[in-house]
Amino acid sequence: MTADPAGSADPHRRAVRVVCRDPAGRVFLLCWRDPADAAHVVWEPPGGGIEPGETEERAAVREVLEETGMAVVPVPGRRVIVHRDLWWGGRHYAGPEPFLLAEADPAAPLAPTTLNAMEHEALLDARWFTPDELRAASHPLEPPDLADLIAALDRPSPAAAAATAPTAPTAPAGTPAAAPGPAAGTGRAPGVPADGSPPAAP
Repeated sequence: MTADPAGSADPHRRAVRVVCRDPAGRVFLLCWRDPADAAHVVWEPPGGGIEPGETEERAAVREVLEETGMAVVPVPGRRVIVHRDLWWGGRHYAGPEPFLLAEADPAAPLAPTTLNAMEHEALLDARWFTPDELRAASHPLEPPDLADLIAALDRPSPAAAAATAPTAPTAPAGTPAAAPGPAAGTGRAPGVPADGSPPAAP
């Protein structure tokens, strides 16, 4: 890949990648050839730039539809940030990029909707990978630790876990406090000794 003589990266663009997973646990990847370097071929999840005013989730759904024709459903709380540092099309891209987990239908045919002529030429292949196939892959993945990234997506983010954690019911305002009942598992009121004798005076 052509090096940048100045060693600087292009201004970071907001983008999102989508790990599309089917009910069997396989993930869908696209195989691209770098338009500026025919020897540079990678497999990576679908995705692309986030348009002004667009949320990550909306951009994810749109990009997958454009690149594959599949309608996907992002899984709430399944998001990891990856620092990307790569060359593509003769340009250097570096910066944080969110990867979202989404549910997909493996029966949907590959039918890109809005690829331009250069993208059609650059898209070489597409297929579903099992977790074992990803970890044993001899072909280049982008990012290289994609299998570990997908494993991290299986763990809900702390914010999502907190949002779904059960909470104790709250009594309506003005409800009198309940009198203390028997101590749990003892059958006696709190403060009463086990032998039943009256508690000692303070």
